[in-house]
Amino acid sequence: MKYIPSIVKYSRDDINATYVNSSGNITISQRNTPRLDYSPSTLSCSGLLVEDISTNFILYSSEFQNSAWIKSGTGSISNNSQISPMGISNGSLITNTSGYSLYQDIADIGTQETTNSVFLKAGTCSSITVSNIKMPSGQISSVVFNLSNGTITSGLGGKIKSYANGWYRCSVKFAGSNGTDTVCRLSISGNSVGNFSAF
Repeated sequence: MKYIPSIVKYSRDDINATYVNSSGNITISQRNTPRLDYSPSTLSCSGLLVEDISTNFILYSSEFQNSAWIKSGTGSISNNSQISPMGISNGSLITNTSGYSLYQDIADIGTQETTNSVFLKAGTCSSITVSNIKMPSGQISSVVFNLSNGTITSGLGGKIKSYANGWYRCSVKFAGSNGTDTVCRLSISGNSVGNFSAF
């Protein structure tokens, strides 16, 4: 068992900070509570989780049926129908019938390097593209993830990490603005007819 000595002083204001618990599930931590992080694949304790400050610019980032996510093509979303990496039924099943994709435009974040990530799980469709598109220049950074074996098929700046119950955290890192872009578009799409889960 791991523990933090009482002489260690710890504080954190964020009430939405997460970590992986000893069962391999993502858990929300209480304010001012140290986070002992575990490997989602081996369940071994990684130690005290300390992170840099970050901001989530995506609205309703795990609620894909919300109107903040613009849909194109033909398909459907079944909300709260899948067991998510948190171990509860708050994941979504996304079905691609014909060219179905989800995207969200967010205000340009300037010249800093940024990473967008999403939790994905294979269904009948296992090849998923995650793209960052800078608008209006059209600068694009796309990565194709293979959810059947946890690998990257193509693209640069991608990273894939295994979590419990067949989930993967898929992320795409991209460079900052060229000075004229005002919007970043995050797009998620299946590469064949079928379904996959997202959170």
